[in-house]
Amino acid sequence: MGKKSVKNQASHETAPESPEIESSDAMGIPSPELLELLRLRVAQMNHCEAGLYCHTTILRAQGTDETRLEQLETWETSDAFDGQERAAFALCDQMLKKADDPLPGLLIQELRHYFTKEAIISLTLAVMAANDWNFA
Repeated sequence: MGKKSVKNQASHETAPESPEIESSDAMGIPSPELLELLRLRVAQMNHCEAGLYCHTTILRAQGTDETRLEQLETWETSDAFDGQERAAFALCDQMLKKADDPLPGLLIQELRHYFTKEAIISLTLAVMAANDWNFA
């Protein structure tokens, strides 16, 4: 399966849309929306204009509520996200903000509450891949 791309209107460059394994099901992530929200969160944290455009466009096309898009940057204080999504965003933030620190035990417990081991690995890889795309 080849990589798809989406044109970034701001820079007119092509930004990668997804890894070789496209579907969230194939990655063990519970929903396509969660996968795209994670990718958008990474783009927010990296101030990546192409990623912001790409993943916001995909989420809007999937029917994601605009409130969720607007409140993703403040997910910790927003009631727009459930516990599973919050755990995934906490993993993302921990990986990008405190990359040299081990994951806190409470975060690991929370992740295990919501996800299988395979899904946690897939979430980790999804964050790493999105982070890499932001700097490609």
